[in-house]
Amino acid sequence: MSQSTLKQRTDFHSIEELQLPFMTFLSILRHLLQSPRSHYDAFVTSEFRLKNDEFVQQVIGLATALKKEWKLKKGDKVALLFWNQPEFFVSFFALRLIGAVPVPINILMTPQDMGYVLAHAEITGILATEILALQLAEQKNCSVEQLPFPLLIANAAESEKSSFEKKISFYAPAIHTLEDELDAFDALMRSEKSSNNELAFLIYTSGTTGFPKGVMLSERNILSNLAGFQTALNIQRDGERFLLGLPVFHCYGLICALFAIAERATVICVPRFNPKQIVDFLKTEAVTVLPLVPTMFTVLLQAAKRKASHEEVHSEKPFPTLHTCISGGAALPETLLQTIQENLNVQVLEGYGLSETSPVIAVNTAQRGAVAGAVGQPLVNLRLRLVNHETGDVLPIEAGKASAEGEIQVAGDSVMLGYYKNEDETAKVLCADGWFKTGDLGHIDAEGLLRISGGRLKDLIIRAGENIAPLPIERILVQHEAVAHVAVLPLKDEKLGEALCACIELMPESKEIDQKTLQQELSALVRQQLSASYTPDAYRFFDELPKNPTGKIVKKQIVLY
Repeated sequence: MSQSTLKQRTDFHSIEELQLPFMTFLSILRHLLQSPRSHYDAFVTSEFRLKNDEFVQQVIGLATALKKEWKLKKGDKVALLFWNQPEFFVSFFALRLIGAVPVPINILMTPQDMGYVLAHAEITGILATEILALQLAEQKNCSVEQLPFPLLIANAAESEKSSFEKKISFYAPAIHTLEDELDAFDALMRSEKSSNNELAFLIYTSGTTGFPKGVMLSERNILSNLAGFQTALNIQRDGERFLLGLPVFHCYGLICALFAIAERATVICVPRFNPKQIVDFLKTEAVTVLPLVPTMFTVLLQAAKRKASHEEVHSEKPFPTLHTCISGGAALPETLLQTIQENLNVQVLEGYGLSETSPVIAVNTAQRGAVAGAVGQPLVNLRLRLVNHETGDVLPIEAGKASAEGEIQVAGDSVMLGYYKNEDETAKVLCADGWFKTGDLGHIDAEGLLRISGGRLKDLIIRAGENIAPLPIERILVQHEAVAHVAVLPLKDEKLGEALCACIELMPESKEIDQKTLQQELSALVRQQLSASYTPDAYRFFDELPKNPTGKIVKKQIVLY
């Protein structure tokens, strides 16, 4: 990338400059109705299919019910408790139509964290699938009717329609066209002087470093990220088929789903990550795009291999329609990248981002393809800089030269409004001039690609006075064929201050391996690629390392013994 190109990309950061075909979530709904494929599957589940116009009609029906019966007002916050299912998106868009704020809840949170989020977000009500509503009531030791929030259930027993369906059916427009109904909501929001710069929804972080923080995002944040994502991926409009195996309560899963909806693709919903069901859908539903996290790809490949072993006909491309896999949420090991490419015969695009940046910061482009160890170029509508975390100096980035390592900071329309009711934490990460501190260390290589070269600043291990980032060590250790997952943690040591402890989850077929021999092989592997000071001082082996719902290892839950 030339210096002029780099400057052009980093200065190009406005929604208007990108000439988006839609400016609000309401406009996305209009966009769906204008599809040249007048009646296409917007959503597919194992039980039913929902057409694009049916989806819009359900959104309008629910929005009307929430406005007339629940008396929801602009800015009211409503929790969403759903698996990956169309009802989540009906609820999400319905709330935005009336200016209410969806709060997707991590349904795998501990009861304590979920209680904290519901209280902290000051929710007005809950939209939920039946089983999750019952679980919530059980956690609060009460019946569903006794929950301290108004609640609308999205699915009930097969013998009767759910209250959710009844309200949609009752309020669904019967006389006017869907476009007329959307015009009415547009007029409503204009009368309330709504702006796409105001709070559109709250998404809570996973809480791996303490209480979950409520990330405040605007419609402008999300739509800007969608536009930059589209420019990078260059996905064909009208006809792509996305498989949604990532949880929608996580920003990565949500942005991929919203991207698919906005591009008039079909979203094939897997309620919870189920490798067997994903393999079946990949074969039967002509899936073209598959976003997952690295740990999910590992499990999926194992499931695909088992299924292939039982089939008589073998193909070099087991899923003929699949052309793109997107990886995010954690570093993609080079060996896994190669395995995906070789076994699935697809293009793999690794990306990087955070909830606070809506979430994508950078992604490898479809034109260039995968580059091992790189997460691609920053989105065209984001500015990126590297800052020396010790001096605070902005590091130079020169065309054709690798930059020095620094903290990755970004600015642009994708950067969050702040943390909800948490000014202190907001001030720690948002500079006065709008730059967001990611806390991640990285550098720009000679080709202009971003590489997450160090790790998170707070994860640095101080070993004998030297700052050691765990990530490079983890990337090397996971190259060993016996290692499934790895996390490097500090271990208190009288001599070193902090020693390096490698926590290893072995591959299923390697459970009986001699651990002493394996430790020697792993240490030799690290010494071959890094300095001796990066060699782990200790190893701990686990049947399974703790992970959050997106497959990211939760280091604070690892107990060293």
